[in-house]
Amino acid sequence: MLYKPHPSLFPVMLLGGFTGTVILTALIRLLAALEVTVVDLPQLMGDVFSSDQQTAFTAGHTIFLAAGILVLPLFLAALWPFAPGDRFTFRGALIRGRCSA
Repeated sequence: MLYKPHPSLFPVMLLGGFTGTVILTALIRLLAALEVTVVDLPQLMGDVFSSDQQTAFTAGHTIFLAAGILVLPLFLAALWPFAPGDRFTFRGALIRGRCSA
């Protein structure tokens, strides 16, 4: 019998959510600095809770981080087994977006 250890899904999910959220936030800030029209999602979420800009910035980024690190990856992890594609073929790996050895 061959033992293939795999990491638990939860830490991988948290790491992926954190990485994606940091990259998305950096991209939003970069595009805003380049004066490209972009919807500032964290600021938009913060404006719902406060009209003060600093409070809205803090609340929006807190909510954005929590949603990006916990909520959306948990939703994706729950739906991942139902994604199309066989996990043992190259085509299935391309459809699912990962390669397994």
